[in-house]
Amino acid sequence: WMATDPAARRRGLGAAMAGTLLERARTLAPWAVLHATPMGRPLYEKLGFEGAAGSGSTPGARRTDILGFRAHLRLG
Repeated sequence: WMATDPAARRRGLGAAMAGTLLERARTLAPWAVLHATPMGRPLYEKLGFEGAAGSGSTPGARRTDILGFRAHLRLG
């Protein structure tokens, strides 16, 4: 689980934390799956994650609805 304090958002902290986790993941597997709130979607897409089939938000969905993302990690 990963989060940033609302007062510290938009400063690159989430990207730094996610980058560290992805570097570790690259040593363990060729792909990663992420479950996230819609608020984090721009960050995760920037990091190479794509929305998994059927994971889109539904009309009228609350901000806390969970979305599924996946990414293929480049090894080496």
